[in-house]
Formats: sequence, C-alpha cells, structure tokens
Amino acid sequence: DMNFAARRRQGFEDALADARITPDPALMYSSDMIEPYGHDATVELLSLAEPATAIVTSSILPALGVVRALAELGLRSGRDVSILTYDDCLSFLKPPGQGATPYFTSVRSSIHAAGAAVARMLIDLIEGNGAEPVSELWEAELVIGQTTGPVANRP
Repeated sequence: DMNFAARRRQGFEDALADARITPDPALMYSSDMIEPYGHDATVELLSLAEPATAIVTSSILPALGVVRALAELGLRSGRDVSILTYDDCLSFLKPPGQGATPYFTSVRSSIHAAGAAVARMLIDLIEGNGAEPVSELWEAELVIGQTTGPVANRP
C-alpha cells in the first residue's frame, strides 16, 4: 500500500520485462519490511525444487533476515546466494569506514535527504510559498557490495 514500495516493485518488474523475463508471482513476496519476514521468505525460497540463487529485497531490514537465514542454512551471501536490497541509508546501520566495500549490494536512496526535502516543502507551504502540491522523483545509486557475486554450484 506504500507508494515507494509499489514503485520499487514496478521498477523490478519493468527491469525484468526489459530483459524479456516474465515475473513469476510464486517467487514474489509482499509483507511488512521487517527482519523476520526476510528470514522466513528466504527459507521458503531456498526450499524450492530449484532454490533461489539471488534474492532482491525491498529494504535493508528484510535483507538482514536473508543473511540470518543463509547463516542458519550454512550458506554465504555473495557466494551461495546473491542479495540485492534497497538501502535507505538507515542511521543505525553505520556504513563501513572510508574506502571499505559496503556489505550489501544495494540500490541506495537517502531517507535523511528525503526527510529534509519534505521538511522544506512543508516550510514553504506554511510560509505561503507553495500553494500547489509538489512531488520529486530522485535517481537512486547502485552500490556494489559484498553480497553479490558469481554463485557457486550447489547440489
């Protein structure tokens, strides 16, 4: 029901269509973007007859659940299963030091920058400088991290 979530899914489906890949609804999950959800969906995806070799999550929080599920199953991200997530630059998940490779491969956008933009829009409305509804659509950045790579052969 959230606009950003619908846009993320639509972008994913559009990319598949551009690559002439038909989305398989049985492989697409939708629920609250929390760690346990990422864990449980991953366990299901890896129990299929053809287990997933890559998982795309809607947010960094479910991606943490993917990592936990992989660890429980004795698998490693970036080797056995690739993980790509939307990283919203959450302040409680500090990025590694300068020059270090980020852990997650992600499509990055900044919640902080979005919040600042919303605050500017609200101040403009309060001050009478913006009578019309305003919207902004920002480009995201692909950041290659440690969670993607060629998948090793699995039984």
